[in-house]
Amino acid sequence: MMRDTRLEEFLNILKLPARPAGPNEEVFRILKEPRNVRRILKELYGIEKFDKICSRKVNPYSTIKLEVAAGQDHFSLYAKVAGMKCLKECLGIELSNMLTERKLPYLLCEDVVITEDIGDTLDEWIDYIKESEGYAYNYGMLEEFSKPIGLGDRCSQNIVVRDNKELWHIDFEWSFAYVSRTDPMLSRYRPLSKHSKAKKQGTKDAKIIVKENLENNLSRLKKILQCLNETAYLSIRGHELPMHDPKDILINYSGANGWKSIEKELKGIKY
Repeated sequence: MMRDTRLEEFLNILKLPARPAGPNEEVFRILKEPRNVRRILKELYGIEKFDKICSRKVNPYSTIKLEVAAGQDHFSLYAKVAGMKCLKECLGIELSNMLTERKLPYLLCEDVVITEDIGDTLDEWIDYIKESEGYAYNYGMLEEFSKPIGLGDRCSQNIVVRDNKELWHIDFEWSFAYVSRTDPMLSRYRPLSKHSKAKKQGTKDAKIIVKENLENNLSRLKKILQCLNETAYLSIRGHELPMHDPKDILINYSGANGWKSIEKELKGIKY
């Protein structure tokens, strides 16, 4: 069987191994090692001393829960695997990083985003932060950031809300699921109507960011998309999830925003 040089070139551009392994067992194994969890706690939370750590899977996919006891404090963390289920997810992360400047890693132990588990108080906490215009602004940005890659499956486990009210996407397995629309985020995440102006401003600013990054990274984007011949496309698609052509999604998105020069450049890409 002949080697697919385009697929190899694609893997090289993304800096991925030829056979990216599924993340679940590998990351779970890594997080069972106390020294690895210790590094995560220290670097992300500044916690250097703790008494006990227990890790367990929350679901059969990619969410791992860490139970941490540190002196009188007992708390939980969710560890969410961000990629490596298939090449499509890696491509979704790569393009999202490129277009939004929100760098989300996707390799091995670095493939983890951690957010606090606030348990039964989740709805109360969301209601509290929704009072802020900053939350509405960030919601508008996040909603727009999902469109250039057709990102679907925006359930509660796939959105991270940080303490500074920033919202981040995780889990990119449903990238390229739509050509011109995306799944709406869950209703409980929608900002209050009184902050609609802040939400619109977030959307506007997100479009500016995406446009600038499309223009600045057009050459690299072309190299990535030109690798998608039929064989590479089938390999990247992975298992039986829907997938639209990333180029078509970006063309539609650029056209809808009136970015004629970018739209023309993207249409000129030949597979």
